[in-house]
Amino acid sequence: MSQGKAAEALAAWAIASPSRRPGGKEDAVRVVSLYHHHDGRDSVGVRLRIRGDGVKANLLKPGTGDSHQVVAEYDLKGLRAVMLDLITVPLR
Repeated sequence: MSQGKAAEALAAWAIASPSRRPGGKEDAVRVVSLYHHHDGRDSVGVRLRIRGDGVKANLLKPGTGDSHQVVAEYDLKGLRAVMLDLITVPLR
């Protein structure tokens, strides 16, 4: 799968309304994680928490318990760009 197609698939999955899933929580948070192994050093990773409603996706900062703070909001095109950056921009 190309990086562009992978970004599209991740964005579509993350923005989808959780109410479409049988037994799913209405306010479910999806997590996308990416880790890179660096030779001779510890792995470096990024974890995104996303709550989607089918039209928009909120990027969340984790809080305590089930609380999360919204730090950004994206439509599908914007979320695809975030996912493409996640895949293609080297972690430091």
